[in-house]
Amino acid sequence: VAHFDLVQSLAFSPDGQWLASGGYRTVKLWKRTDGIRQADLPKADGAVLAMARSNDGSMLAVAEDNGNIRLIDLASGKVTHSLAAHEGAVNDVSFSVDASRLVSGGADKTYRIWNTADGQEVTRGATSSPVTAVTFAGEDKQVVTAEEDNVIRTWSVEATESDERKPFKELTGHTARITDLAAMPGATTHIVSASQDATVRLWDVNGGNVIRQFTHGGPVAAIAVRPDGKRIASVSDNGTSKLWDADNGQQIVELDYTTSLKHKVNQANLAVAVGKRRVDNAKNDLQAASQRKKSEEDNSKKAEESVTKSEEDLKKKTEAAKKPEEEMLAAEKTLKEAEPKVPAAETAQKKTDEDLKAAEEALKKAQADAGSAADDDAKAKAKKEVEEADTKHKAAQEAKKNADAALKSAQEALKKAQEDLKNKTNAAQKLIDERNAAQRALEAAKRSVIRSKELVKIAADAIPVAEADLKKEEEAHQQLQTAQQAVQKELADAAAEQRKPMRAVAFSPDGLQLAIAGEDPLIRTWSGETGQSIATITHPSPVVGLTFAAGQGGLIVAGSDKSLVVWEAKPVWQLTRTIGAHDRPDRLVGRVTALHFSPDSKMLATGGGEPSRSGELKIWNVENGSLIRHVADAHSDAVLGLEFSPDAKHIASCASDRYMKVFDVASGKHVRSFEGHTHHVLGVSWRADGRVLATCGADKAVKVWDFKTGELTKTIQGFAKEVTSIEFMGSSDNMMCSSGDKKISAKNTGGGNVRDFGGPADFMYSVRSSDDGKVIAAGGQDSIVRVWNENGQTIINFEPPKPTSEPNQQASK
Repeated sequence: VAHFDLVQSLAFSPDGQWLASGGYRTVKLWKRTDGIRQADLPKADGAVLAMARSNDGSMLAVAEDNGNIRLIDLASGKVTHSLAAHEGAVNDVSFSVDASRLVSGGADKTYRIWNTADGQEVTRGATSSPVTAVTFAGEDKQVVTAEEDNVIRTWSVEATESDERKPFKELTGHTARITDLAAMPGATTHIVSASQDATVRLWDVNGGNVIRQFTHGGPVAAIAVRPDGKRIASVSDNGTSKLWDADNGQQIVELDYTTSLKHKVNQANLAVAVGKRRVDNAKNDLQAASQRKKSEEDNSKKAEESVTKSEEDLKKKTEAAKKPEEEMLAAEKTLKEAEPKVPAAETAQKKTDEDLKAAEEALKKAQADAGSAADDDAKAKAKKEVEEADTKHKAAQEAKKNADAALKSAQEALKKAQEDLKNKTNAAQKLIDERNAAQRALEAAKRSVIRSKELVKIAADAIPVAEADLKKEEEAHQQLQTAQQAVQKELADAAAEQRKPMRAVAFSPDGLQLAIAGEDPLIRTWSGETGQSIATITHPSPVVGLTFAAGQGGLIVAGSDKSLVVWEAKPVWQLTRTIGAHDRPDRLVGRVTALHFSPDSKMLATGGGEPSRSGELKIWNVENGSLIRHVADAHSDAVLGLEFSPDAKHIASCASDRYMKVFDVASGKHVRSFEGHTHHVLGVSWRADGRVLATCGADKAVKVWDFKTGELTKTIQGFAKEVTSIEFMGSSDNMMCSSGDKKISAKNTGGGNVRDFGGPADFMYSVRSSDDGKVIAAGGQDSIVRVWNENGQTIINFEPPKPTSEPNQQASK
């Protein structure tokens, strides 16, 4: 049991040595270990020439050059019987199907049959020449021997009264030493032989005829038949190993011992391609910086020209506005002078009105007094008063007339001054406004010159930086090319190197693995179906024999140093470290929903959080599990996807809060937020050159972003349901997408559909591609892991385990 709750996330490290699994508040780190030494069996007394394991997996028979055979109980690892079997080297041994008997063949020109229960000899037979290989056939009723005369003979298992036995059949055709024999599972009368004449042959022992021949191309040292009889493997003294289809005799594959080197070459090729792209990016950046500098210099020149033009324009506008402004000022002065005269004239007029009224009243009074005068003196006096009053009245009338005229004149002068000022102001203001506008334009032009000079400096300063970046990228690319050439040479040298002879080959009981070894101390395991390389184990000495233990047991290896070692045949993933615990929210606050290793496999980023409350992002040291960085408040909702940038300087995260964000790995500082999705952002991926990011979301869209500018460059739609994961393929612009509409598809950054991958029939959750983008794997609701090549052709589908009644029975218990 890896976790006690749901496994929320998984990630392999780029070097293939680590697997991280995330659950509730925990991350577990599993490390791959190849070649675990499980046990050591008793060392042989003589050189081991052959080994055989019983079909039930209980016993191992070891044949030695000193004539002895040892039977070892594999459960206890102890020798149960030591047989003084032959008077010379024992060249081969083989168990009967039921493991009750063992046949051996020796250099003493005999084959012998032994009872495995008590180690007693049952019978023996003499041959015409030393026996090189033996096996049972015909439902264990026949013994088959291969002899130094290059003939295969069949014999009765049952003892006879006569010591001189005659073979049933003699199978002829091999032209060189026969090195190995194997019974054909499922066909009791069929056997397979291997010979130094470079052939493997399938025989019918009853008819004595060859059914099929396999031409290896070099002296065949050993063969193995897969338990289902569908595959035959052969190894040669010339160092080659081949896997054959037993039904049609066609070669499936020549096993490639340079697989690991080819993988290194592929990795180097990918790195060079990415490096070249980074160089091109740096060249474009330098070109853009140079163009920007030229553009800013042109803008600066134009700005300076604009200042000169603005100064000239201001001068013209100032000169044009000078006279109208003076006239306007003069009109303002005239108006100021005219304005107080009107109130003065109004005051004078008011006084004349009052004087005239007083004169009229005095005149009326004098006239009344004159009319009432009684005597001449009084009349004369009254007349004189009337005349005086009349004179004053006329003078008052004249004064009023003059005051009215003065007021009118003052008013007309004021009106004229006002109209003149208005006209002068209108005439001058337009020119003044033009002059002021020219002044502002000049000031703006001067500011533009200052800013343009700043921009020129910024652009100029960017050029050395771009040049340094280009130099750095070119040097890095050169180093990558040098490394590429070195690994290519290593591969070429390995391909041209004289291979050491292969001596031993064996299939696992389930047929899934094939092990091969020889004079070099390396044991290589392969797929028993396709010949794909699996692992390599280093044995202490050259290998002379191989066989698998039964069931899930290990690989039993006989060395030239007489050792018998049991190795774990499959890579083992061992739990190395657990980060966090279900009761430690201070370590990991909730479910770990996203994991990603840094490119150098030294850091692990974890993402999670409490839904609708927090989005947690932490970076850990893989080797010791220590916390390197905690990005506080990375998101406001649970983190759903993570990915380190190709140079490991940045990390991108996406979350339920609809954001994708990028942080600086060294400091944890926020670099940029990318907003545009309208629902949960479910996945994020960097393009190999680190310039472009792609995100996918529950809003049924993929979005492509420019990392340097933060701009959204493309929105890819057309998905019927959520786009659940995304990943760039190798060094290309193509992206693999999985979606809930039962689709796995490849898109390019321009939005075009590159390819749909056939097979999915249900909601798809995740898709990933190999480093070079040539192999794609995806999984979904139908519980099938599907694997394609880059062209969309199916490589293999991993079906879910068949349901059994056992879980239900256990549940009911």
